[in-house]
Amino acid sequence: MLEDLTIKDFAIIESEHIEFSKGFTVLSGETGAGKSIIIGAVSFLLGGKAEISQIRAGCHEASVCGTFVIPQKGAASEWLSEHGIEPENDRILLRRFVRDTGKSGAWIGAVPVTRTDLADFSAFLVDIHGQHDHQSLMRVPEHRKFLDARAGITEEVAEFTVLYTAIVEKRKLLAQLDFSDAERARNIDMYTFAVNEIEEAKLSPGEDESLEAEESRLSSFEKLYAGIESVKTLLDGGESGIIPLLKKARRESQQASSFDRTLNQLDSRLESAFYELSDISEEFSSYSQKLVYDPVHLSEVQERLSLIYNLKKKYASSQSAPLQEVFDYYEDAKRKLEQLGAGGQDKESLRVEITAL
Repeated sequence: MLEDLTIKDFAIIESEHIEFSKGFTVLSGETGAGKSIIIGAVSFLLGGKAEISQIRAGCHEASVCGTFVIPQKGAASEWLSEHGIEPENDRILLRRFVRDTGKSGAWIGAVPVTRTDLADFSAFLVDIHGQHDHQSLMRVPEHRKFLDARAGITEEVAEFTVLYTAIVEKRKLLAQLDFSDAERARNIDMYTFAVNEIEEAKLSPGEDESLEAEESRLSSFEKLYAGIESVKTLLDGGESGIIPLLKKARRESQQASSFDRTLNQLDSRLESAFYELSDISEEFSSYSQKLVYDPVHLSEVQERLSLIYNLKKKYASSQSAPLQEVFDYYEDAKRKLEQLGAGGQDKESLRVEITAL
């Protein structure tokens, strides 16, 4: 319920404070008395458009405040609780302004809010009929909510909704179990085959990506080996290699820095480069020694990849799809088997549950 309204410099209103008593209130007056302006101010307070034209001529800011009585239980109270706003004495103050600079602001209680939040919250408080917004009374699906609230049965309706949702789901499941036995048997066979085939594959998350990398390495053995050998030769391949040349450069650098200490920092950097490249060369050598062509392992990897690609072709959107899609299909197939009765679902017990609900 709107308890009071304060309007300042809005349209042609300089300052007005209106208090509403409990019950039915009527504002009457001749054309031009300002009835529509008061409705416009309320609409502005509830989250309507904020325009510079709403500011009284010669002023810099228009503002509207309103105090609302909030029931302790209800949608409005729940909204405030969800947004961490506490009413005082079951009342909440709404405040909004617009300035001639175009800036506007709104508060619910002491909390600044967006226009969208203001409109969402105020929808629980006020309905305005006419050429304005907030016409939830015109929406037929909303009628039952108002009737339930008036009857004081909102909590009972919420409990009923939970039960009704449960019974609808179970009736749908029973209908699935009751369709053609032949079609049901075909679906059970199809999902059972899929579940068994995927289980037998013993897939691991990300296995396809690691196998593809392994397959690329093994099938490109000759190019990989030749590349590693070329790197080793360039780094440490006799006197023309980078490391032997760096070694000579180090000796010259050490001698030069012994004559001029300002070269010490450069000599240290050259020494660091020498040791870093020497370490890199050793790691390439170590990698080269472990590099062995294994056609048997390559065949095993390609065979495993072929199995995974076939599973993706059957149970995923494409062969290049993520392996996770196969896992998703597997879980979905198991759920459908349970719904079809293959997982021990008893139609008679389901009927008993529906009757009880």
